[in-house]
Amino acid sequence: MPDGGAPRPVTGVRVDHSGPGGGRVRIAFEVDVEPLPGGAAGGLEFAAALPKTASAPAADVLARLGRCLGEAWRETGGGSRPLFRARAVLREARWHGDLRLPGAADTVEQAARLAVDEAERALAEDRAPRPVGREALGRPPALPRAVRGVYVRNIVQTSCFGPWAVVWADAEPLPGGAADDLEFATALPATCPLPDEPLPDAYAAAFGRGAREVLERRGRGRPVFAARLVLRDAVWSEVDSTERGFCSAGRLAAAEVLRCVAQNRDPRPVGRGADPGGPVPPMPGLRRRF
Repeated sequence: MPDGGAPRPVTGVRVDHSGPGGGRVRIAFEVDVEPLPGGAAGGLEFAAALPKTASAPAADVLARLGRCLGEAWRETGGGSRPLFRARAVLREARWHGDLRLPGAADTVEQAARLAVDEAERALAEDRAPRPVGREALGRPPALPRAVRGVYVRNIVQTSCFGPWAVVWADAEPLPGGAADDLEFATALPATCPLPDEPLPDAYAAAFGRGAREVLERRGRGRPVFAARLVLRDAVWSEVDSTERGFCSAGRLAAAEVLRCVAQNRDPRPVGRGADPGGPVPPMPGLRRRF
């Protein structure tokens, strides 16, 4: 909607997406987004107008996609309220793989978000939608340079258990022969301070998921750059830390890597509780060596 004009339909949003590594679950579909009367009230309605074929997706699969599209639409317009009341009409849909496999639900959710992101971009830029999704795009270029010393301090201590995660990470270019576009590794000390225990594997994995989410959404289904992310050190709390908090830290770290590359600068502290104008503190693991 350029210059605040009336909503217009976005037709032919095409998604072809699979989970990391490919080959497990793949979802391809085309959807139209049509404005409905009533402004933003009511969010997104969903309807399927598919050809009647023997390979048509099952009703529960369509319902899951519809729910994911509705949830993603509610986050448009900056997340405060949807851009406008709309109907998503599914015109084509193909599934490959068993949607009961671990991670399949995440692939469906990611595909729905990619569709909504592209519809929102097409409206903002007053253009036709472009194909999105891992399978619709070529391999991304390698990260132009290493970004070392990314520091996230994301701590909000409230009675409602806000995020509690402190991490140090590096990002490195990924060679062209790598199997995936994005690799995640840990190079953590044997124990992390507070509470002087190894970082739980679930928290490290959540950090990687959050980073992947940002890099793939920014890249329309594949990471903006082929990169290797290395989690170097962390501080966590036995009481307040959660997977969700470390996932959020991963998102913040990935966004800072992209800013460093775009602005050709070194990392700055990021996160709630961080001082963006202050120095990046040394990793606790390094301090313990002296």
